[in-house]
Amino acid sequence: YRVSDLCGVRSSATVTNGVLSLESTRFPTYVAGLRGLAATKPARPRGKVMPYVPTEDEDLSVIVSVDLDKDDFQVSGQKSRAYLKNDTGRMRVQVWNMSDAAKTGRVEVAGCMVEGLPESLDLGQRGMPPAAFDCKLMPSASGETNLTLVLTGVFNGKRSSKLVVPVQWQK
Repeated sequence: YRVSDLCGVRSSATVTNGVLSLESTRFPTYVAGLRGLAATKPARPRGKVMPYVPTEDEDLSVIVSVDLDKDDFQVSGQKSRAYLKNDTGRMRVQVWNMSDAAKTGRVEVAGCMVEGLPESLDLGQRGMPPAAFDCKLMPSASGETNLTLVLTGVFNGKRSSKLVVPVQWQK
């Protein structure tokens, strides 16, 4: 049989004891010359995309981002974990407003101790610079070395999506 990969590179495959064996990968393989095949398993039902609809207490136009100081943190695991190299970790938090209305609120923290969060922030409407401030991630009072930093904006009484960063202290 003539076999072609996703890029059209051709090769051949032979039948051994009545079985055509092909290596399975995440890319499609096309086999020319097959006739009379019938599926032995029914096709899986087609999935349905369910769009996310924010609840009344959510405001997804507010975005919280963080820049971790390169001298204090090492990001690894395909950017899925931050390793704290020092006793504390410096970070710059930015809060963006993507709506046409100005907003007032705060950033809440969970999972870790953070020093330097302002009590209140004023966000200009879309197109204005973000609110930005420097903070310090502090070690856990319990001595735990694997924590999850969670930052959530609460503006005009509604919660933003969460910024979640798994953090591990290197001792």
